[in-house]
Amino acid sequence: MAQRRNLLIGIAAIVIILVIAFVVTTGPSATSGYSAGTGAIATPMLITDPPQVPNGTQSLVIAYSSVMAHVTGGTGSGWVNATGNGTVNLLSTVNTSKVIGYANISANSTVNLVRFNITSATITINGTSYNMSVPNGQLTVAVRSGSKISATTGVLVSITPVVATVYTNNSVKFILAPAARAAVVGNVSGSERTRLGASVNIGASDRAELDSAAPNITITSASVATSGNTTTLSVTVADNSNTSAVLRTLTVRGSLNTSVSAVAGVNASVAGNVNADLGGVDKAQLGSSENALADIGMRIRSYGSLTFLIASNGTIAMPSGEAEFEGGGYTLAPGSSATLNFSGVLGYNSGIYQVRPVSGSQYQIAVIGQEDSFASTSVTAS
Repeated sequence: MAQRRNLLIGIAAIVIILVIAFVVTTGPSATSGYSAGTGAIATPMLITDPPQVPNGTQSLVIAYSSVMAHVTGGTGSGWVNATGNGTVNLLSTVNTSKVIGYANISANSTVNLVRFNITSATITINGTSYNMSVPNGQLTVAVRSGSKISATTGVLVSITPVVATVYTNNSVKFILAPAARAAVVGNVSGSERTRLGASVNIGASDRAELDSAAPNITITSASVATSGNTTTLSVTVADNSNTSAVLRTLTVRGSLNTSVSAVAGVNASVAGNVNADLGGVDKAQLGSSENALADIGMRIRSYGSLTFLIASNGTIAMPSGEAEFEGGGYTLAPGSSATLNFSGVLGYNSGIYQVRPVSGSQYQIAVIGQEDSFASTSVTAS
């Protein structure tokens, strides 16, 4: 966890510490026979730590509802609804957590699944707010076996949404792609357990318990190189745990150069004007269409973030739409390693925008998979 906290905004995980339950709209219903009975314990849900976000991000607000937990043992088994829905700014939870809900569960029960739904998300970058697409907003998260429910326990759910930017039709689209894991932790006590929005400190032992719920992956080697318009990226990932890790996304963050090519209806004259503007020419010299193209190019530079999706065969590619974030991923077997490679022109919007890393600049590379498996490293581009 120390690595994530040092990286903070940009390469840190979002940790949702649900000290019990989160939503869903599929699968068994909430009327599956569970009753907490006499002496039920109000178990809180909390959220903590930031996601990976583009440069200049000021807030990332998610709306949540329909929180549920699946309970076994105690007075029975089944799904239970949690009290609490609303919104939370994930960037306001650095080094702390906030209560976003709670559910009544009998003592000595076990929570083995949590479900939740991210109904919408909004990101604010450099003073401008954008609605985000959430293609995988419905999540069911397995809870690592641990302590039974008591007056001081809760379920911590770590959810690591990658904020990806897709540039298409001369516009920017932001996509939230989450992964999650969960564990039962202790030392959650006091009146704030049922006070929505209350801040709760999370101890090192609780974070360690949550960390142990995810496959242990590391990046053993990585390189970024650029030659002309061609970018070469190579990242080797190892699974050091006893369970498989499904790798879904790879992010590269750092300085980016952009240019507009004379393709797809953009003639050489327009491309030349836009590229001159990206080099520092006063935008007042450009026409409206050229100005719009230059705006996108400068946003790409400003955000400084590239997202690649990892396919089942281990290849990586930049996404062109939100549908590509549904499913997929490369399964890395326990004790094995895989090298993810890309070589070609990084392009957006049918190749109009070409992106290149800057030789000699430093880049943060992160790989994120199912169950919130996470690894990162820093490299200098050649």
